[in-house]
Amino acid sequence: LLMRPATGLLGLRLDELPVPFVARVAGLAPGESAVLPLHGSRRVRWLKSRFLDRGFPRMLLVVEELSEELRRSERAAYEKIIRTLSHEIGNSIAASASLVESGLHYKEQIRPEDRADFETALSVANTRLRHLNAFVREYADVVRLPPPHLTPCDLGRLVEQVALLFRRECEGRTIELSVEVQGGTPPVSLDEHQIEQVLVNVLRNAIEAVDRRGSVAVRLGKAAGRPVLTVEDSGPGIPADVQAALFTPFFSTKENGRGIGLTLAQEILTQHGFGFALESRAGEPTRFTIRL
Repeated sequence: LLMRPATGLLGLRLDELPVPFVARVAGLAPGESAVLPLHGSRRVRWLKSRFLDRGFPRMLLVVEELSEELRRSERAAYEKIIRTLSHEIGNSIAASASLVESGLHYKEQIRPEDRADFETALSVANTRLRHLNAFVREYADVVRLPPPHLTPCDLGRLVEQVALLFRRECEGRTIELSVEVQGGTPPVSLDEHQIEQVLVNVLRNAIEAVDRRGSVAVRLGKAAGRPVLTVEDSGPGIPADVQAALFTPFFSTKENGRGIGLTLAQEILTQHGFGFALESRAGEPTRFTIRL
């Protein structure tokens, strides 16, 4: 739960532990409960209680894993909303775009002095409708995600191919992009197209977090006999209040962000049965880890 070596934790009280969410647990009153984020998309309910042991008051903490239950509940809610909205908005967009296209055929009947403004106005409206349609489709694609088609994949090759997509951009931002692939990593059964989309989203987030003059490292190795893929960046880190909201459906801190990247990554990785976590601690790189 704490993701720290036991040697540095034994003997400490709850309020002394160097883990952000534990301070909230320590502050719970007897009988009070709270659902708090752990690592990645994990959510845990903590309940504090008391009992008497031979006349001495003792504290009891009940820890209940809610991650999958909450994820299913959230998905059911946003899937229903998105399907309804995409259906209604899609129908309106299609009809409106057809009318605009038809209107452009009448431009020759407009007075010459008004023709340019007429054509520009309808062209702008048509472009905006296409953008709106693409915007809605991005959300719909999350709930229409098909089950993964699993085939053996050379993950090292896939990682290097995705990193190549960002080489030029990193050079322009003065970001050092490094890829380390440990030898002997066996092929992994996965949907190559879907996992490629996850890697693109994670690398994009890492590069935007660094912005300029920093580093992004992609590492593929093994831990406990399983392949582990890590993306680290030297950006400023993620504030504690933002970390608590990570992997909330469609949550974003970007000015024009829609929160689709992490939501889609979560859906893909969960359907694959891969563990994942996004961690950011003071003085350390921000790290996205996928355990395959």
